[in-house]
Amino acid sequence: MPFKKYKLAIDARPAQGRASGVVTYTRNLIRSLSAIADAFDFLFIVDDTKSLDDLFFPPGATFFKTPVGRRNFLRADLWTQWTLPRLLERLDVDVFHQPDYLIPCRPVPFVLLASYLDAIVFSKEDSRLLLSKKRVQWLMKCGAENADAIVTISAYSRSRLLEHLSMDPARLVSIWCGVAEEFFSPPDEKETSACLEKLDMTDPFILYYGGFSRRKNVPLLLEAMKNLATKHPCRLVIAGEAPSEIRFRIKQMGLQNNVSLFGYATETELRALLKQCRLFVFPSAMEGFGLPVAEAMASGAPVVCSANGSLPEIAGDAALLFKPSTPECLAAALYQGLTDNRLCAQLAEKGKQRAGLFDGSRAARDLGDLYLSLLDRKKAGARKATPF
Repeated sequence: MPFKKYKLAIDARPAQGRASGVVTYTRNLIRSLSAIADAFDFLFIVDDTKSLDDLFFPPGATFFKTPVGRRNFLRADLWTQWTLPRLLERLDVDVFHQPDYLIPCRPVPFVLLASYLDAIVFSKEDSRLLLSKKRVQWLMKCGAENADAIVTISAYSRSRLLEHLSMDPARLVSIWCGVAEEFFSPPDEKETSACLEKLDMTDPFILYYGGFSRRKNVPLLLEAMKNLATKHPCRLVIAGEAPSEIRFRIKQMGLQNNVSLFGYATETELRALLKQCRLFVFPSAMEGFGLPVAEAMASGAPVVCSANGSLPEIAGDAALLFKPSTPECLAAALYQGLTDNRLCAQLAEKGKQRAGLFDGSRAARDLGDLYLSLLDRKKAGARKATPF
């Protein structure tokens, strides 16, 4: 009798959003699922008002298209709590994995998982408006009570989440993120040349990308660059759509000749920038994982990052960590990286070795094992509850 695969449903709509941690996490999750295709068939829920052109789905995947996006909170919440459970049951889904916190808060007949990437919404570092913050906190608490398991992405995030969620610790599982396999390979020379031409510079530079929310500490980085300019002038390249306050601060601090704003960068451009940079810097005050650090290490870029949140766990001894988070400490770490060639070579080598721990296929297999164990547990519970 041929083996019957389980049907695994994934909400792919987070991957269709604007660049953020959950967007990258979902994209990397989707592209790694081929590693567990021997046990699962895949169904993806997608927003039919947005493009799927830059997503990499496993062969043979099926799709359910909905016009319900995620930006209208009221509509999204109602759809998740009432329409989605009925839809998944009708489609005979065995496992539903939501890559973020937006899951049904009432019992469902299938295995239910969510990924909580961090506990930042419960911290002072969170920059959401109060109403938005309370909504996310409530949904995370309700989801944690209802889900068969919650997946998080570091031991640090797991410990922080357990401080705020009333749940059995055994149901909160830490599985490190997977890095897209393209970061482990050198970019095409033509792509690199085009990227550098857009940058319009050939001198060594420090690279930052990873967002501009308050906890990312970009103003701290600018202060460090001003401090560094008097000792060892070097240009900082910031990739991403910099908000107006960052642009104003650069001008106000007189850093126009020290900081270049690259703008939105594709994955190909990020790989090219990482290949060419002297250092990659990540000064964040709190991270659930810090995927840009892992991507930089996979690309062979020497990393300077803060010793905050999960970053020491992820970087290990393969990055130059600075603490406390002051402009002077960051400037000193950058100066050391810029002037010590031997240290840079060691960081690059250690980083590439450590990045192997964040292989996407490995993360997918760990998730696959979790799905199967939860299915076995649910079956055993159903048998136990069935009267003879």
